[in-house]
Amino acid sequence: MGAAKALRHASVRRGARQPDPNSFANNQRRYEHFMSLARNAASSGDLIEAENFYQHAKHYLRKMQD
Repeated sequence: MGAAKALRHASVRRGARQPDPNSFANNQRRYEHFMSLARNAASSGDLIEAENFYQHAKHYLRKMQD
């Protein structure tokens, strides 16, 4: 096996161990993360930043519902 082919093969194996970015569990984790950030921003009085985080959370909520 050539060096370039071995390198491509190794990168495929490493990539297979990464979590699926579209999995329900990953989307749920991201949703909870952005909701936490939004709550923290809102409690500190930064409503614009909170709205930004809420919009990110809403995106992951929609992905979970698909």
